[in-house]
Amino acid sequence: MKLREVKIEDANFLFKTKQDKEFQKYLPDMLIPKTLKEEEKEIKDAIRLSKKEQWFYFILEEKNERIGYVDIYKINKKHKRCSVGYGIAKKHCNKGYATKALKLALTKIIELKLHTIEATTNPKNIVSQRVLLNNGFTKIGLMKDYYYSKGKYIDRILYWKVI
Repeated sequence: MKLREVKIEDANFLFKTKQDKEFQKYLPDMLIPKTLKEEEKEIKDAIRLSKKEQWFYFILEEKNERIGYVDIYKINKKHKRCSVGYGIAKKHCNKGYATKALKLALTKIIELKLHTIEATTNPKNIVSQRVLLNNGFTKIGLMKDYYYSKGKYIDRILYWKVI
C-alpha cells in the first residue's frame, strides 16, 4: 500500500468516489465537485500548490488499484501546522484503509517538519472519529454551526495532533 501524488488521470476515480450518496453524507457541499471539470481543476490546483509545499493531494493505492485519497492542506510553514482530510471509495470502506492512509500521510507531514495537525469531522461520522483517534489525534471539542451546507448549519468536531 502506498500514497502517490494525484494526477489528472485520477479525476474520474475521485469524482465517482465523491458522488456516492453515502460518501457525501458527512461532507459539506463545498467539498463535493459538481462536475468532472471541477474535480480536474482541483487536481490541477493541488499539483500547482504542491510545488510550493502548500497543498498535497495523494491517492492511496494497493496493487495499482485506487483505494481512496488523503490531502494535506492549509500548510502554514511559519506556525508549522496543517490540516488533513481523507476519503475511501465505497467498495473499500471498513477495511482499515483510512487509518493506514492517514498513517502514511503523517510520514509526509513529518518530512515537512510540521509540528501540529488539525482535522475536523461531522459529529455523526463515528468511523472518521475512530480513524483520527487510532492515529493519535486528540478530540478538542465541538465547533457549533461551523458551516452552512444543504440548507442548514452543520457542526464539526475538531481533532488535533502534536508531532
